[in-house]
Amino acid sequence: MNKLKFFIIFISLTLLFAFFTCQRLDLIEEKQYSDMNELSENQDNLFDIDETVIDKTLFTDIGEFYLLGGDILFDKSDPRSMLIVETLSAKTEADEEKIRNRFESRTSSKGFKLASTLTWQYGKIPYTLDSKFTSNEKNCIKTVMGDLEAACEVDFYEYKTGMLTFGNPVYKIIKKNDGSNFSSSTLGASGRAECRLTGVYYDHVLHEFCHGLGMKHEHQRYDRDDYITIMWDNIDPDFKDQFAKIPRTRTSWIILPIFEKTVRNSYTYGSYDYLSVMHYRNTAFSKNGMVTIDAHGHRVRNTSLSQLDKKTLQTLYPDGKFGPYDNNEYYPKSSNPYNNPYGSSASGTSLLEKDLSNSFAVMDF
Repeated sequence: MNKLKFFIIFISLTLLFAFFTCQRLDLIEEKQYSDMNELSENQDNLFDIDETVIDKTLFTDIGEFYLLGGDILFDKSDPRSMLIVETLSAKTEADEEKIRNRFESRTSSKGFKLASTLTWQYGKIPYTLDSKFTSNEKNCIKTVMGDLEAACEVDFYEYKTGMLTFGNPVYKIIKKNDGSNFSSSTLGASGRAECRLTGVYYDHVLHEFCHGLGMKHEHQRYDRDDYITIMWDNIDPDFKDQFAKIPRTRTSWIILPIFEKTVRNSYTYGSYDYLSVMHYRNTAFSKNGMVTIDAHGHRVRNTSLSQLDKKTLQTLYPDGKFGPYDNNEYYPKSSNPYNNPYGSSASGTSLLEKDLSNSFAVMDF
């Protein structure tokens, strides 16, 4: 008799769990289709990006993308990425205000906060791996993913047709065989999110994936001259743009924790991190083998995440970022697969106006 009671209780709990799971997936799917129906009608000219104000000493035009710091890609076809390019080019808060006013004049959003990076909604990062990677290279890439998942609230999962994307683009990890030695990644969850790897080494992949999560270079901080000295005469002239400082403006470097409505009106964001995996090495891009970054006796550039790197990631992706979506359920209950709100494919550029403020997050590095 006791066994029968236990069996009945077990079956009841299982059915109850299944019911709430389906309800949750229904809510996810309902929100996703609702988002698709609420795309801005004037998305093509929503931002009205003024490319004449882009700082060409900071950004390099490489065709389809603008390049920051030698390896951070900004997709020209993605209006949100281009808004960040324009914002980071702002020299003063007055410049930022002009951008903000132009945006607000074209939407119903008021009090919109400009941002310098994009985070992945709910910390979910759907990705695809280029078939050209070897088994060892794939294992290295997945090891990096696992370490990032252990450091902060993110969830990498290999995307298959029909899977949920939670309102995010698909992060395409590409093996680059063009003869160059330079890898690159888009910054955060941009419309066409991708990482181009020329070599697969742990710290190399980690550096690019940190860009993919929204981090910039430590040595490009506006206050870096208080901690290091750039030896300009030793730098290869073709790579001097990689040592340019990002201006000190209200948007460029302040921290805006996820889901926090009030911006911390401060220019400070933590101690300078010589050991950051996002810091260049002492002899980076040297034309003569001599030091290009004088760290005044400090060792620079870890091959793994520093403690401050982890704190940065935890600010971008804090505990609870997953919300209700932390149970590894990646398929909608409906037979109709969810279409990415950024377009009909992972490379689309459609814009969810209503989600802008939620998906932007201001962060350093």
